Amino acid sequence: MKKPILTIAIPTYNRPNYLLKTVEALIPQLNEYSTLVLIDNHSDVPIETVLNDKYLGTNSNIKVIRNVANIGGNAN
Repeated sequence: MKKPILTIAIPTYNRPNYLLKTVEALIPQLNEYSTLVLIDNHSDVPIETVLNDKYLGTNSNIKVIRNVANIGGNAN
């Protein structure tokens, strides 16, 4: 994979349905020059569970960062 020149970062907290819709819309637009970074602000259900292998296992353009605690909207 080439070095990305575009990174899309999405902070999220307890919005699994919105996140799924957003990820589904973005995946077809990702390519070797882009990366999608999802920053989970310690949601009740981890976004890795919501996205599961359907999105994470097959797409190396998606990275997930999960905070160890809810650090607030601005800090996330």
